[in-house]
Amino acid sequence: MRESEERFRTAFHTSPDSININRLEDGLFVDINEGFSEITGYKREDVIGKTSVEINIWNNIKDREKVVNALKEQGFVNNYEATFRMKDGRTVTGLLSARVIMLDNVPHTLSITRNIEDLKQAELALKESEKRYRTFFQDDLTGDYISTVDGDLLECN
Repeated sequence: MRESEERFRTAFHTSPDSININRLEDGLFVDINEGFSEITGYKREDVIGKTSVEINIWNNIKDREKVVNALKEQGFVNNYEATFRMKDGRTVTGLLSARVIMLDNVPHTLSITRNIEDLKQAELALKESEKRYRTFFQDDLTGDYISTVDGDLLECN
């Protein structure tokens, strides 16, 4: 039992992702890892004993309601994308997975959230680049085309 607890503690505190344990019913923070502090800017003393609503970490409170409802119905949530408010007021997109765990016969959640803000920004930049390319290609008055090395036409304006 001690070894199992030590493995959990090591994994919990080693992960660069945000890991937190909250009481299911009201979101009261019971424990957080260093990844949580690194990503959100909140220290242990800022959140332990407070609810997620009190610290206003959910950018859209309906996201919390959806996660809680899914946890109550299924016992888990996988890869739920939501926007979270950091301590400094910035918003960050996170990919959250969570499971219900029992602590002293009270349902809690063990949540792992990965910061995917850089990925979302890269996707947006790629879409903008594609839009600029499409506009340039389609609006160019000269006859432009893209073909294979063998001359098969792939695209033309």
